[in-house]
Amino acid sequence: MSSAPRSRLWFDVRVPASYRLPGRRGLGTAARLSAQGAVIERATEQAPLGARLKLELTLPDRELELTAEVVRRTPDGFAVRFAPLPPRAARNLEDLLAKAETSS
Repeated sequence: MSSAPRSRLWFDVRVPASYRLPGRRGLGTAARLSAQGAVIERATEQAPLGARLKLELTLPDRELELTAEVVRRTPDGFAVRFAPLPPRAARNLEDLLAKAETSS
């Protein structure tokens, strides 16, 4: 990812999300997205603190698959921190955040 500082740490970008926990799957909306993580709102399955999950974000022009760890629970979902991203996924996320930054 770029080392240039951003004017904001997170962006109110909302994209459909699906996630896999051991033995179950869930759906929600990824919101408050940053290069480090996201808040998953309207989660159909609550994830326990510390759980590692596979997260798939449906971007306007592609799917982005990430590994993440649940770091906080919210009334209708949870917050995750992304594991280190592969270069292609990092570029795709950076593109999405750059678009969000220019439109805000």
